[in-house]
Amino acid sequence: MGAQGIRCAASTDKDILMTSISSFLRLAPAPLFQELLARYKIDIPADIDWTAPNATLVRLLRPVINELPPSRRGRLLGAVDRVCAMSKEAGVTSIYSVTSAGHHLDALSSEVGRSLWLYLNRPEEFDHAYGVRQMDHRRGGRNWTAFPGPAGAAIPRTGPAMERFKEEMKAIFDTERVHVDIFDRHRPSFADEDHALIQLAIYREGRPDDLLEFNAEEELQTRSIRPVLEAAMTYEAESGMIEVVGGDRPTRAEVARLFSRELLDHELSRVSLQFRTFDLSVLGSKHGFPTDPEDRIESVHVMLLRLMPLDIAGERITIEAMRGAHGRSGTLQRSGSAPARR
Repeated sequence: MGAQGIRCAASTDKDILMTSISSFLRLAPAPLFQELLARYKIDIPADIDWTAPNATLVRLLRPVINELPPSRRGRLLGAVDRVCAMSKEAGVTSIYSVTSAGHHLDALSSEVGRSLWLYLNRPEEFDHAYGVRQMDHRRGGRNWTAFPGPAGAAIPRTGPAMERFKEEMKAIFDTERVHVDIFDRHRPSFADEDHALIQLAIYREGRPDDLLEFNAEEELQTRSIRPVLEAAMTYEAESGMIEVVGGDRPTRAEVARLFSRELLDHELSRVSLQFRTFDLSVLGSKHGFPTDPEDRIESVHVMLLRLMPLDIAGERITIEAMRGAHGRSGTLQRSGSAPARR
């Protein structure tokens, strides 16, 4: 299923907002966008014909939205940006990994429409999908660590074990408030069936932070807030793999040990997975991509290569040639000239 992404920018600038709305109306069903405006209590003239062409709707909506206070425009654009982000390939994959409304989404005509429908009708699933996207985007990066846990364990969603886990998390992060959101999802596999996962979104209250803001008299004043910080982790029962994203490496190890001890009833035997070496020497030479004349293909460039061991589930390495780089094939060859580690 191809993702029909649109360009969005996080700003309260009126022109950027209308550009985002124009993109929305081009790909999303107008009734869903009308519902979005109603959700944010934006009064729209009753005589607007929502069956009109995109250009007409944008022209009619522009003065209404431009007259909104900046804070309300900002909230609307925030919603547009979130839905927009989830309409791209990674977001669509994340949506289908958590939703139970796949058949309904399939009937919609665009990825923007699917993302917007879920945002409006299944907000909890949308939030879960957003967390999946964030988790998988950071997977394999410097804020990610994987640990070998026990296979086949059942995680208690409530009860004394979960309460002990939350209390210990408060001690680890030195905070008084922790919320844990736990849900089922799956991760696509290119070798066999998708792998079932359980994901935990861990929200904690951060240290106090003073922010400057304008008051009603347009004078500067200081307001103290405690930001909410998020970490995430997944557990794959089939392999026992525990993955943690967020914080530094020692904190991730402590969270994984706590998770395994309290929720899996198992003491981790190793701190983290050992590095696996991949031999990519085959990428040191050029490879041809023969095509048939009737395909009308002039040239082929490899932009992304994903490698997975056939005998081990849940491991892969991705090599990507960045868009606009000179000598795309050469970029991949240089990446493969020495063994890669993960």
